[in-house]
Amino acid sequence: SFTYGNSFVVLRGVTQINNADSPVAVVVDGVPQNNQKQLKMSLFDIERIEVLKGPQGALYGRNAIGGAINIETKAPSNQRDGFASFEAGNGHLRELSAGLGGALVENKLFYRIAAQGKQFGGLIGNTFN
Repeated sequence: SFTYGNSFVVLRGVTQINNADSPVAVVVDGVPQNNQKQLKMSLFDIERIEVLKGPQGALYGRNAIGGAINIETKAPSNQRDGFASFEAGNGHLRELSAGLGGALVENKLFYRIAAQGKQFGGLIGNTFN
């Protein structure tokens, strides 16, 4: 892709060329993500991911000739639920994800809060400084 760290989606052989519109629509909670660099987001509070093959222009517009990826985050509900996750790795990697949801007023007012923090020290030490 001629750019370090870029990622492109290829669906059924239809791919994106550099600095052009993507032929695969990526939609998060109904909002189209027009830049493929937005695919590098961290997904941690997801209800479902739908991969739709083939032309999807009727539902997702002109940028869906190869297909569409529909990402739905978890919605608040009456049921109280939550999660917490901690990861550690090389280069002093530390990642904490947590979420909590439920009803403030039964069947009327719901809440959902989710957060993530990540710290990474790198894999190469700079001995010059």
